[in-house]
Amino acid sequence: SPEILWPESLTMRSQLSQFLLLVLIVALAIVSLERPGAASDFVPLSVSLTGMHEIAASELPGGIVEVQTLGTDPYLFTNPLPENTDLPANSILEFEYFSLTGTGEVQAFLIPPSREESSVRALGLSRSEGWSRYQIDLSPAVKSTDVNVKNLRMDFGREAGKTFQIRNIVLRRLNDTERATAAKIAETAAREAERDNELRGYLSQDMTSKIQNVAV
Repeated sequence: SPEILWPESLTMRSQLSQFLLLVLIVALAIVSLERPGAASDFVPLSVSLTGMHEIAASELPGGIVEVQTLGTDPYLFTNPLPENTDLPANSILEFEYFSLTGTGEVQAFLIPPSREESSVRALGLSRSEGWSRYQIDLSPAVKSTDVNVKNLRMDFGREAGKTFQIRNIVLRRLNDTERATAAKIAETAAREAERDNELRGYLSQDMTSKIQNVAV
């Protein structure tokens, strides 16, 4: 005979189905997090409020850091990079900023080794009356160092009296557009290097005839 489902039984079955669905979602999330080789889209960073030079900085609500430059060599550091950060894969340093003064040239250093060869220079922060996005490609510096990078240093121009706020600092991967642009730049550089080598080879040849002098 057909099974009769009383209201209490239907409610219990609905609750059980919801519970099993929740367990399944949690299990899939755990598997995704623990999957070998799984890579996140970005690596979150934060500003260290210690060790800065010729800078006054304070933390505001919402993860915002307000910065004022105090001299001609202002720089600050990030807190240590998260463990097992894949810096070659996540070589784009990106953050949002707000500034009514702008800054001079920005220079980002890998720490260690904290040397010129392990840094990248980029245009300064422009004046902005709203939140703007800023990014630096660290890959040239990453390729020049073979040590385990602990954190980053960021220099903000050579002037005192510049003020800005920054938030949402991350390291991220190249997007498709940036990857295509990088490939074109590398291709152009390779062609120019090839032409330079051909020209040097041509100029280094011993010619069978040559101009000894010119008379007018």
